[in-house]
Amino acid sequence: MRFLGIHVEAVSPEEAESVIVSHVEGAAPGTVVIHANLNTAHSSIRDAGLLQALEFPGNLVLFEGIGLKVAHWLTSGEWRPDANGTDLVPAVLRKLAHRSIRLVLVGGHDGVAAVAAEEMHRRFPHVQVVGAWNGYGDRRDEAQLLGAIAKVKPDIVLLGLGTPLQEPLAVAWAAQTGARVTWAVGGLLDYLAGVRCRAPWMLRVLRLEWLWRLARIFHQQQVGGLVPKRVFIGI
Repeated sequence: MRFLGIHVEAVSPEEAESVIVSHVEGAAPGTVVIHANLNTAHSSIRDAGLLQALEFPGNLVLFEGIGLKVAHWLTSGEWRPDANGTDLVPAVLRKLAHRSIRLVLVGGHDGVAAVAAEEMHRRFPHVQVVGAWNGYGDRRDEAQLLGAIAKVKPDIVLLGLGTPLQEPLAVAWAAQTGARVTWAVGGLLDYLAGVRCRAPWMLRVLRLEWLWRLARIFHQQQVGGLVPKRVFIGI
């Protein structure tokens, strides 16, 4: 469907899993997976590169977050399903347990991707993390980084740099690394590495993880002696 100026696929997590698995197991590389939440839609109004990435032909742009769901319900009366990336990545890897998966992680500050790689292998023994790079310093020589990624021949590249940076990069990199799926995953690597913690299970069930994140932002700002003038959080 088309909503807030962008085309999104409003599908259940199970449907999204099946589609992504089919791309991983397919012969053709270059599929890009993006999650579009309220922050993504808001940012695309001001960021032409992000909007272009969202509209790039062949990309799988998944409807995500309670904010978009409520906004769509208020404007159309329809309650659409969505697929959360933090939950969907593990679900897809579980569904691929029958085969060996070559995975590359790019994101976070120094050491985050390496720790996330250890956690990923602990949870999914069939996953071979063939590369883990800092999302900032290691991108200073992007051509060298892309060459290194292409050399290890990944099935999936998880790119965790946050919106609006990761989406245009995912599109640009997909054609150069040979990965079957390049997936913009936001803060997933921080969660895997323990840099950030997710909301308690019950808040996630109630779709209130955004409120948990907002509360943590205000707490961190107040502990530091600062009160944010404006906070916009993706929901």
